[in-house]
Amino acid sequence: MPKIVQQVAPVPKEDILKAQKLRALVKGMAGQELTVPRYLDRIFRMYWRGTGLYSGCIRLIANRHGEESMFLARALFEESLLLAELAGLPLPERKALAVRIDLDSNDRTERVFQLHRDLGLSKKDRDFEAGFAKRRNALTAYCRTEQIEPAQPEKDPTKKRALRLDLKEEYWLYEFCHQMVHGNDLALELRSTKIDGKNGIMDTTQEVEIIQACLAFASRSVIRQYIAGCALFGWTQAPMDEFEAFFRDK
Repeated sequence: MPKIVQQVAPVPKEDILKAQKLRALVKGMAGQELTVPRYLDRIFRMYWRGTGLYSGCIRLIANRHGEESMFLARALFEESLLLAELAGLPLPERKALAVRIDLDSNDRTERVFQLHRDLGLSKKDRDFEAGFAKRRNALTAYCRTEQIEPAQPEKDPTKKRALRLDLKEEYWLYEFCHQMVHGNDLALELRSTKIDGKNGIMDTTQEVEIIQACLAFASRSVIRQYIAGCALFGWTQAPMDEFEAFFRDK
């Protein structure tokens, strides 16, 4: 079969430049030195992680990796919802949710090492197990000292947070990205680019629409994160008018 030669569509330069400027704004705030209580330190680390996720999205998108960027965009959406919800809570509830996030993170990581041990892949996981127990005990002691009752775990939390914040369309995009990153039938249907008779899933895309949609989705999440961060950490929010284009035609 003869090769199909196609003109590679460049990623719109103005979109990348605007995203890079937004990243600089968000990252610049995260670079400030803060002396914060423990619960707020966890929230600040979430903000910093979201900033890194957005940086990764920009790099992948600039190199026309559409589906790969969706992996990071989904994680960034989850972080932005958490930060937005935390920013809207009264202080006692904010502390309770921050502790719950810490506990859940510790438990998720512990389960990975437990599986490693249960499969017989290693017999040297005791140090890790002790570390997880130590962190859990430290959180318990912190809650006791500060009189914090951790928030109760929530089933399907991302969907519930999105609906509470009236972000139905954004949540649909989040689920849409979930399908796309697996390279399943939906992804095949939506990819019109053919190379040697095959769909270029998890390959560079010539389709600017995919690139622009993912960049806008990630940018809206990082803007949500930035606004929440300003409220949480007492930062002065910069004007956001120049980034309104990310909210158009979503």
